Amino acid sequence: MIDVVEPLENVINMFWTHNIAPDEQVLTLLNCGGLLIQDGLDQLDSNPLSPLAGTNDLLNEIHLLQSELLVDADTREHAPVARHEPTSEAALMNGDGSETAGMLPDSLSV
Repeated sequence: MIDVVEPLENVINMFWTHNIAPDEQVLTLLNCGGLLIQDGLDQLDSNPLSPLAGTNDLLNEIHLLQSELLVDADTREHAPVARHEPTSEAALMNGDGSETAGMLPDSLSV
C-alpha cells in the first residue's frame, strides 16, 4: 500500500509547493488512488500481500503527471510573470471551520 500512498503524497506536495490548483484529471487520479488504498485496507484480513489491481496503471499516471509538473514548474520559474499569491487561510476556511470541505470530490470528502 505504501507503493500507492507515497506517490500520491508526493503529487499533493508538488501541487502545494508550486501553488497549482489541481484540475479534474488530477482530482480523478487522486480519487483512484484513494480507492486503491481502500481496496488495500479491505484485503488486509484476507490476503495482505496480494498486489492491488490497477496499481501499476495508477503509478504510471502519477509519474507522467509529476514529469509534467516539473517541466511546468521549471517553465514558470524562468518566465517573467507575476507569481500567484497563496490563498489566505481565511479564504480557505469554510463556514464550518474545515479547510478541505468543498475542495475534494464528493467521494473524498472529509
